[in-house]
Amino acid sequence: MALGTVHFTDARAEGGKGKAIAGRAHLSGLFVLPARWGEGIGSVLLEKAMAEMRSRGYRKVQLFTALANQRSRIFYKRRGWRATAANTHKHDGLWLASYERSLVG
Repeated sequence: MALGTVHFTDARAEGGKGKAIAGRAHLSGLFVLPARWGEGIGSVLLEKAMAEMRSRGYRKVQLFTALANQRSRIFYKRRGWRATAANTHKHDGLWLASYERSLVG
């Protein structure tokens, strides 16, 4: 049984519909079974994904998370992510916040 999953792609211009943005990845999903939250699984998945992004030549990574999801926002902030905007757009009826992080250094 999988305990979690992580996936990323090229970041794209025009709200994700345009051309790939050179050197920038988009973390499009990081999920852990709720029964296993707090065990470090998400941290391991995130670190492995970021290592893979670096190996592919990405220099920055971005993500969007629900503004109301405090747990997610705290998770990323504690791991060096910087909030770049709030209420950027809605997804599934939820306002999103955007975050980014350098993959260099």
